[in-house]
Amino acid sequence: MKKDLLSSIIIAMLMTAGLSACDEKKADEQPVAQSADSSASNTQSTSAESADANDVLNQKLNVYIDCYNNLQAGIYRAVNRYANTFDDFRTGPTGKEDDPSPLVPVYPALIQDCRKDIKAAAELKPAFASLDSAALAFINAAGPLAETINSMNKYYDQDNFKDDAFAGAKAFHKTFIKQFDEFDPIAKKYIAEITIMSGQHAANEIKATEKKEGKSIKYYTLLTMQEAETLNDAVADDSFDVAAVSKQLAD
Repeated sequence: MKKDLLSSIIIAMLMTAGLSACDEKKADEQPVAQSADSSASNTQSTSAESADANDVLNQKLNVYIDCYNNLQAGIYRAVNRYANTFDDFRTGPTGKEDDPSPLVPVYPALIQDCRKDIKAAAELKPAFASLDSAALAFINAAGPLAETINSMNKYYDQDNFKDDAFAGAKAFHKTFIKQFDEFDPIAKKYIAEITIMSGQHAANEIKATEKKEGKSIKYYTLLTMQEAETLNDAVADDSFDVAAVSKQLAD
């Protein structure tokens, strides 16, 4: 039901966008007085700087999203396997388990690449302080946790728990839980920052397109995509409110 509603909304938005673009193009075809050379130069300079900043933001987001998707997914696969192996995730191994399963390893090359790529992206200018800070915090927390996961995987895979009566397993568990508890809120803050700045990037692109081309088909396409993303998030939310979304469309 929600997906059908979203599809209908998006189709309606696209139809409206096309009609509005045609109507407003006629309205926009009016002579405009040419600005003074100095004002035009300043405007062009400001526009170029804004475009450059948005390009840098796009570069950062591409790196940050890629590392989040790959590294975070690998970590949570391992965490889920671990949680399913033991009766109590927080308690961990008791020493009475018959044959605990190894964790799912996180590829070391992925950890190394994300460390390098995130650091390089964070150093690009201009800085986006909140986003860059969240990205660095993410990799600083994800790296050690992923390395602990890989050490634990090797420990269980080689059946070392049989040789030390789970002493190593219990020691690993303390480190693992501590690192995971530090990582989890950082990862949530990180994806929240990515979401905010992705929206900002889209808004900047829409604004730049309108300034350059007017309310063209490209402008309405970008605008519709942004609205569709917003509505998709709303539909995915358990507290989806049809009335609220209808009001948003009307606005």
